[in-house]
Amino acid sequence: MLVDPTTCEYKDKDLAEKHHTSIDKQVTYQRISLLLFSMLISSSFLATYSLTTFYLGVVYLLGSTVRQLLIWPSYKAFMWEAVETDSVLYLIQYIYNRRYEKDLAGEEEGYRVFREILHTPEFFKSICGSCLRGTLDPAKDYLLPEDEKKIKQIEMLEKKGFEVKKLKEKILENAGDNLYKET
Repeated sequence: MLVDPTTCEYKDKDLAEKHHTSIDKQVTYQRISLLLFSMLISSSFLATYSLTTFYLGVVYLLGSTVRQLLIWPSYKAFMWEAVETDSVLYLIQYIYNRRYEKDLAGEEEGYRVFREILHTPEFFKSICGSCLRGTLDPAKDYLLPEDEKKIKQIEMLEKKGFEVKKLKEKILENAGDNLYKET
């Protein structure tokens, strides 16, 4: 399709109309239009940069902004994955109490333990417990087949509204003993 360079319009109007409208005449299609800044017209500080430099700067700024919005900050991940953080909170309370009582050695010791917990994700996970539930729960890894049947029955009763949490915890505590029996 040829375009008149002086007016930037199509030379063949019928062909242009055919390409711009769909078969059912309800949707109008257009080609992609790009807005370019002319450095000859620009009188600001942007006039000192080349066109390539300007667009690379735009892409860099947009890319860094979009990256911050879309990438999950890894330093926040442990906060979302933590299940039972009571022991870590008690440690922080211990550190605060040592500082209040001016026990610098106890405060330093507590701080070092806290820092070690935060620097070792496996340690933090072992203290706070797993976020996996249901059949993937690590507490169920060493259940005997008859205990698995009991747990399934207890979970059915839980869904019906019965209070069987203590019974379930007792069976899961015994599952840890099964670990030592198998080895």
